[in-house]
Order: sequence, then C-alpha cells, then structure tokens
Amino acid sequence: TLERDRISIHRERDALQNELSTLPIKHQNQRAQIERILASMGQELVESEAKRRLIISAPEAGTATAVIAEVGQALDTSKPLVSIVPEGAKLQAHLYAPSKAVGFIKAGDTVRLRYQAYPYQKFGHHQSTVLYVSKTALPNNELPTMMGSLSGTGAGSEPLYLITVTPTQQSIKAYGKPQSLQAGMLLEADVLQESRRLYEWVLEPLYSLSGKL
Repeated sequence: TLERDRISIHRERDALQNELSTLPIKHQNQRAQIERILASMGQELVESEAKRRLIISAPEAGTATAVIAEVGQALDTSKPLVSIVPEGAKLQAHLYAPSKAVGFIKAGDTVRLRYQAYPYQKFGHHQSTVLYVSKTALPNNELPTMMGSLSGTGAGSEPLYLITVTPTQQSIKAYGKPQSLQAGMLLEADVLQESRRLYEWVLEPLYSLSGKL
C-alpha cells in the first residue's frame, strides 16, 4: 500500500512539474492571442472612423449649391448629395417640354425666363438663348426629382425633351441691387420663334387649313 501511495505521489509530482513547465508557453500563446484580438479591434475602429468621416474632395474650387442631404438622413448612392458650381462658371437653365412643344424649337431661339424666386409680375421676364435641344425624349425616371412636384410631369405623363438655354444675364436687378442667380432655382419659360403681325396669328387656323388641302 505504501508503495502504491509513493508511486501515485511521484506521478502527481511529475504531472505538476510538466504543467509548470508548460505554463510559460501557454501564457505566451494566450498573450499572442489577446494581442491579435486587440489589433483586429483597432483595425475595425480605424475603418469605422474612416467610414464615419469620409472626405470627398471636389475636382476644382467652386460654390456648393443644391444641398439635398440632411444630417441623419439615409442616403441613396444613386442620387447626388450636392451640386458644385465652379468659380467663374456661367449657369445654364434646363427646360423640359413635351413632343408637341419642341417641333420648331432650335438652337439660337430666344427664350423669356420667369424665375419662381422673383415673380415676373414684379421683376419681369429675362432673356436667354437656346443652346441645345435633345434629340430623344427622357423617360420619367431620368427626370430631376423636383420635376415630380410640377403639374403634368408625374407618373403616367408623356416623356419630355431637354432644352438647354443660356441666360443673357447671370443676375437680376431686384430693389435696385443685383441678385445673382443660384443653381437649382425653378423657372418657367416662353420660346419666341418668329414674329408675325396680329392678323397673321388670327388667321393662322385658316392658313393651316388651306395648307392641308
């Protein structure tokens, strides 16, 4: 019995010695594992911070206009967040017209603009020139988002053609002071195509009728 106890004690002692000898290795492995976890967490923090504070540089100096995003708003990657007008750039107006209105419009035609921000009853019309008329109509899903709020441009309406015009002046005079035009302003327009005497306009239906016979 004493011999068995002695052998058992020796085995326990050897086991403890083996365990003691492996403690430094286990400690080193555990420490390495903890360091790897900390490094991974640190990398995730760096990436998270980079995503939270992403900086996009403009290709050139200018003025930010038409900012449509707000803090906390969910973003759609297919839609622009802001428009930038380069320094010294001249604004152009985009007009949208149905097919029945673009048949005789061409580059060089005179256009009278009415800015919603400056009612024409008080500030008058403002001259511009047609620069370009699109050859194909734009489907509704390619129109600017603000067009959906305008009469006749919602779902189910006919496709529209893009007409690009250049205002003669980049500002208007309001209350004795020049007011610069801003990108994103809404407007309406009249295209002046030809001059006729009053009776010619009155007799237009007769002229058209005789032309078809």
